[in-house]
Amino acid sequence: PPQYVAQGKLLVVMPDEQRAFAYDGPPSSSTGDFTTMTVPVGNIVQEIASHVFGECFAYGVEFVDSRAARDDYVLALEGDMQDFIYSYTKIIDDGFDPERADVWIVPEVRISFAVKAFNRAGEQVLDKVYDSGVTAGEEYRVTSRPAERINRALHATLHDLMLQVVADVRPLLME
Repeated sequence: PPQYVAQGKLLVVMPDEQRAFAYDGPPSSSTGDFTTMTVPVGNIVQEIASHVFGECFAYGVEFVDSRAARDDYVLALEGDMQDFIYSYTKIIDDGFDPERADVWIVPEVRISFAVKAFNRAGEQVLDKVYDSGVTAGEEYRVTSRPAERINRALHATLHDLMLQVVADVRPLLME
């Protein structure tokens, strides 16, 4: 059985516009700069938060537009995406065969978001920015579907950042 952070429910305040947010643009790198990608960041954040936080709170997680008039939770989180950047790094591996030069791509993402946490009394108990720094995904040969690789790196990076949030709120709930 999972080791719950708390025996209550977590509220995640995520208004509709945050849930619907999608990043649409090119990578920050010159590699692949002729492409654009649409990333449903809001949906991905909600999916990963639901999974990570749902396993840590005995009564699960609920996504709401506001924490107003609510007292059925042990903690409420409000988040704000600060930064989402993706890029590709090109690596050429000549190997031992001079006639063969494989081109490998390393997808990279950087995410940062601000989190405020409030206890049931409405007191702010956490105000912190979580920043992944540049995080490399798994290298791959050049493909026509690089978005899948960025998506994997994004999921893994967000998962790790949300585990950091859990680690930071755990002691606050033990008081």
